[in-house]
Formats: sequence, structure tokens, C-alpha cells
Amino acid sequence: MSSCSLCGPSAPCHRYAIMREPAHWRSLVDSDSRWTGPSGAYRFMAGGSNMHNWRSVAGADAWASPWDLIAYNFHTRDPREVNWFLYHFVGCRHSNDGNKNLSFWHSNPGVIYTRHNLNRRPDPIPVPVVKRPAAPPPPPKPLFRRSLTWFGAGFQVGGMGIVQGQHTVQAYMVNTEDVNCRFLFSSYMQRAGTGFGASVSTVLVFINGLYHPEDVRYAPDGDIDLQAAAGARWLALAKPIKHVPNLRKLVSAARARRHIDDKELLAGLATAVKSIWKSYAYDESTDLKVTVIDLPVGAGYEGSLYYEFGTYRASMIRLTPEPYELAS
Repeated sequence: MSSCSLCGPSAPCHRYAIMREPAHWRSLVDSDSRWTGPSGAYRFMAGGSNMHNWRSVAGADAWASPWDLIAYNFHTRDPREVNWFLYHFVGCRHSNDGNKNLSFWHSNPGVIYTRHNLNRRPDPIPVPVVKRPAAPPPPPKPLFRRSLTWFGAGFQVGGMGIVQGQHTVQAYMVNTEDVNCRFLFSSYMQRAGTGFGASVSTVLVFINGLYHPEDVRYAPDGDIDLQAAAGARWLALAKPIKHVPNLRKLVSAARARRHIDDKELLAGLATAVKSIWKSYAYDESTDLKVTVIDLPVGAGYEGSLYYEFGTYRASMIRLTPEPYELAS
């Protein structure tokens, strides 16, 4: 589970963006636990509006790349650690791209450091010069490209008796934003609850708040699944998704433990699933959670109420390298 030495074991900072506590952060603060920036640097107020981002400030400070300015401030090029510094050192609490990267907007104190004094007013121009308006700067490139949300389909072996049961799930998972990112999800669970279950059934799997597939092992178990209003909402969402064309190819890939190399097929699946989510006002939470929905073949129940505990695993992982990984 995520933790933070400044926030405590619950690590509320991790709810704002993808982040990881840097091992070296104490070396950047003084004896009074204040961040004063690099030696000889100038304080620059980047917060308070949407005017500033890493790219615009780096250009004004004559850096070749925004990453050079980031490393100058935080001594890291890992965007997860950058988000941690932005939250704790700069006071950033807002994201413009779905909680992937924190922005300077309304940050408090909102201060970063530059090697030139960008706060100095330029000398007045003695003769007015008429210039054509400059083109707006390009938007900053995101540090993270893949989504925190994954969907997949597969099969379950096992099921529920009257009050207890066990099951194994295998599902082929696809990232909703980058279909080149995919993996085989496996769970080995014990259940206690009420309801009956087929010995073999098709399942839909949804994972929220997951950046790297290997971290699925940290997802909490022991959730009451398909309960009350939340359960009804998941089941309502599952009904149209299970009829999406080619969804069963994910089930076949999970059974055969092989990858699907048809990118157009995967992109079509992702587009269809996201469209259904949007129509149901589905909330793409950043909290790590695994939801498995049974879809038994033939007559029978639509779902069962249960309390589960066990382990989650990821294998056959394929990921598109992020820009910071290619640069390192």
C-alpha cells in the first residue's frame, strides 16, 4: 500500500496524482525543514493562474528542455517523484489531465526556482514597435500517457456454494488510453457470503488507480462486491459491455495465455467500453481497486454478494515506455 513519511500511512497525497516519495527529498531542505532551492537561484511565483507551466518557465529561463528545469529544482527526472515534490514543496493540488500530472494552477505557495531573475521588469521600449501577435505556445506534453483505468475479460474456475467458495480468475487486460499496454491478470481468491455460482463462467474485470500492472498485487481485497446501489450500477454497466463485439477474443487470449497483436481490434474495444462508461457516468477513480463481475453462460444469476480475500498477480506485461523512461 502507498505511504508517505509526511502525510502518514494513509498517504492522502497519492489521491491527487501518480506519485512516489523520493528517497533524497530530505537533502533538499534546510535545518528548519524549508525548501530554499538551489544555491544562487531566484524564487519564481509559478502558481496562481494557468499562465505558467514547466515548458513556459523553462523557455523564459533559457533551458533547452523543461526536464532540465525540473532536475534543477528537484534533482530527479522521474515524473512520479516530480508530482510528490509539486504536492509537498510547491503546494499543487490540481491536475489538468485526469490526475496524472499536477499543475501550477492555484498552488500555494506556488514557488519554484530559476537561474535567472524572471521577476525583474524589462526595461521600457523607447519606440513602440508593432508586431504580429505571436502564436500561442504548444501545450505541455504530459509526463504520463497511459491511463490509470484498465478493462478486460476472461474466465473463472470455481464459484460459490451456499456460504463459502473459492475461485481462480484469469483475464486479458487492456489500458483504456494506450492499447499497446496490456497484461494477463490472475487472482486466487477465497469467498464467504451468500449465493450460488457456476463452476466455469465468463468474467469482466475493471481495475482503477493502476499505473504499472505489477502494482496490482497491492490492490486491497476483502471488498463486498456487487452490493446495494454500487452493485446494481456495476451490473447495469456490465450488461451492455458484455455484448461489445470481439470481447470474447479477450477471453480466448486469457485461456490461451497469449497476446492479441491486432491493435485495431483492441482500439475498437477500448473505444466501445469508454463510450458505455461515459453513458453511465462511470467514475474513473485514482484509488486502486479491482472489480470482477461474473457473467455465467446460460440461465442463472447475474451476480452474487460475497466477501473475498486472496492475491492478485500480473504476468505477460507489455507496456509502451513513457517519455521519461526513454530519456533515462
